[in-house]
Amino acid sequence: MLVAFAVENYLSIRDRVELSMIAVDHDKSLPDNIIAAQLSRAKPRPLRLLKSAVIYGPNASGKTNILKAIKMFCHFVITSIQNTCKPIPFIPFALDPQWEKRPSSFEISLFVKGTLYRYGLSADSSLVHKEYLYATDKAGERKIFERQTSNKEGESSFDYGPSGKDLRKVEQFVRSDSLLLAVGASYNNEDCRILWGSLGMVSSTGLDVDLRRTSLSATVKTKQSAEVLSEIAQYLDFGFSKLTLFYPGLGRVGKMRAGQPVEPEIGFTYTDTSGKEVRLEENTQSDGTIIFLNLLADILALTKDGDGILFLDEVEASLHPVLCEALFRFVHALPGDSVQLICTTHNTQLLNADLFRRDQIWLTEKSKDRATDLYSLADFQGKPRKDARWGKQYLEGRFGGLPVLN
Repeated sequence: MLVAFAVENYLSIRDRVELSMIAVDHDKSLPDNIIAAQLSRAKPRPLRLLKSAVIYGPNASGKTNILKAIKMFCHFVITSIQNTCKPIPFIPFALDPQWEKRPSSFEISLFVKGTLYRYGLSADSSLVHKEYLYATDKAGERKIFERQTSNKEGESSFDYGPSGKDLRKVEQFVRSDSLLLAVGASYNNEDCRILWGSLGMVSSTGLDVDLRRTSLSATVKTKQSAEVLSEIAQYLDFGFSKLTLFYPGLGRVGKMRAGQPVEPEIGFTYTDTSGKEVRLEENTQSDGTIIFLNLLADILALTKDGDGILFLDEVEASLHPVLCEALFRFVHALPGDSVQLICTTHNTQLLNADLFRRDQIWLTEKSKDRATDLYSLADFQGKPRKDARWGKQYLEGRFGGLPVLN
């Protein structure tokens, strides 16, 4: 589960901004939107994490760059060992000469298997300047390691906590452009291995709109998945009665013809005017139908893995506003600590106190220096009332995060 993510000096983000998934204590609304994350064998009350977050803002304000920063950071962590002699893919804020030569900095806090991990790094295109890992459990926060690069040649100094001492024997394999976390994971340090694997799962989840146009047949592979999606679709008036798996070219006797593919395809069962069932293929369905079902399938797949995070840029793309709302309500209704959904959107119909808490709503806007600022509706001075029409107030400009038109 994502607890928080902070980034500085990356793309349109100059000054440090932080996306927090920690629920505000004084807000007791919508308890179904909260995940209770209990630290392993700890007496204090559990962390209260949000199941979802939406980011609003005008075009080119940096909404997508928040998600890109998370994805690029995780991707670099996972691939740093293999990326020999390749530039580190961090692009600094280019509109201020004082920042262009500085490293980009990232910090992520993840709750994994009863432990809260806090991991961060600073790097430019050729050198990792700083890296650190801490873990919080029943004994409080403990240091796994700290790494500091002292010169342009990439010579680093390392400092270890008790559970990171075994990393001393592998620090010699850490290049100036690679990460101790990744090397430690490959040599089976437990904390490094657990966090590295979790960041790999974050890196593999969707972001771009085009990823949602994947064939549903490539997503839904089992009869059980098709049945679950069929049951959900019955409440959404898509028109079909059920989804079925079938094999193209399958004869009546149930044998595959020579040369036919072995992967099943999805059939959409409708009822014609005479009451007879008719099966239509996927290419006859609307983009919105396929996108929505793919999103549901992705969410259900994450629940099978225990937990997961799904990032979506412009969640409303090809979806009716009611379906957007249904998607979030579906995530909020999932039991336990299954899934977090973090999205950018322009859909102001989602801005209501019946669907989201104030701490789930985030906004981006550009400063006078054209740098991205990120803030929560819960942090807004004069906090809006729960019964207020947030969508209307947002469009009136009361919260910022709107295009400025001449």
